[in-house]
Amino acid sequence: MNLKNIHPFESRQVPRRNVDIWLPPDYEAHPEKRYPVLYMHDGQNLFNPALSFSGVDWGIDPALRKLMAEPGFRVPIVVGIWNTSNRLGEYMPEAPWAAPEHRARLEAFLTKFRGEFVFEMGGDAYLAFLVEELKPWVDAGFRTLAGQADTNIAGSSMGGLISLYAVCRYPAVFCGAGCVSTAWHFDQQAMLPWFRDHLPRPESHRLYFDMGGKENVWPKANRTLLRRQAEMDDYARARGYRDDQNLLTRVFQKAKHHESAWRERVDEMIEFLVGQ
Repeated sequence: MNLKNIHPFESRQVPRRNVDIWLPPDYEAHPEKRYPVLYMHDGQNLFNPALSFSGVDWGIDPALRKLMAEPGFRVPIVVGIWNTSNRLGEYMPEAPWAAPEHRARLEAFLTKFRGEFVFEMGGDAYLAFLVEELKPWVDAGFRTLAGQADTNIAGSSMGGLISLYAVCRYPAVFCGAGCVSTAWHFDQQAMLPWFRDHLPRPESHRLYFDMGGKENVWPKANRTLLRRQAEMDDYARARGYRDDQNLLTRVFQKAKHHESAWRERVDEMIEFLVGQ
């Protein structure tokens, strides 16, 4: 596995963090070739089980090698951005909570987690770091296809939320969002309506969503998550997205909220976002 480690990557926008860059197996052998790029959150969980939060990694390397056997698959460079102690804050979309009444409800929701998680709102700064610092550095140092059509972003849980937020806030930068087991747990008077009103144009974007039937984040979460995902799907269709064309939503009834489940289906997400 040709994995470049930048430990740490310095930033003016956010605290410094580690970044891993997976290069396709033929990268060195074909110096004239350029590649699409997939940015992924929770980078320490992608390639090495010894570093992963759960002891199981996403298996990005074997998933891509499997896809490479398919005729015409466009293998990407994968940029894994490690999370920090403020993961919840950095992966939280900010704009939906701009109204004081929405922010008050968010703060009330978060009180039950005080002492368990660090939370300092930072989704906008995190995306600015990706767009203004990390992406230019990657494009300058590696043979990327740097245009919007070849730049995608993906993550799980809160990483799914921030990925969808990224294509909404920076539609000229990101083409596709991979939203795996998206964390639709928060006050939906704010979150879902904001995404409904800010989805990017379907002609130039792709959305991948999935959800397990046994996410088990907390009691009664499964029905709530599936219902809210269905609402998001309806909003996307109303915006003009078409199933199996630029919108793909999958439900895996027996899957839990865990890296082992995401490992089983990550190839489907990558193929939909990048392989077309």
